[in-house]
Amino acid sequence: MDSFLCPPPAGAAADEVKVSDSAAFDICKQVINTLASRMNGKATEQHYSRSKQWGYVLRAKIMFERKSVPGTALATCWTNPGPDVKIAVRMDCC
Repeated sequence: MDSFLCPPPAGAAADEVKVSDSAAFDICKQVINTLASRMNGKATEQHYSRSKQWGYVLRAKIMFERKSVPGTALATCWTNPGPDVKIAVRMDCC
């Protein structure tokens, strides 16, 4: 079993370089869109970057509504080439 790795920070880290969307992010887009769908929400504001530490990093906001109250979740997905993908989600509140 892999040990727990801290997720990338909510904003770009010093070693991250912003990049354009590419096929390298497809698995992360699929994960975030599936999560958004399960939350009856929509992924917005997607930002793509490449990091030496975390690999390909996709950050997105997930806009959703629960009991007529709008909410926002901040999702960060990261992966290196291959089948492994990791995701961290936190609620944007207060």
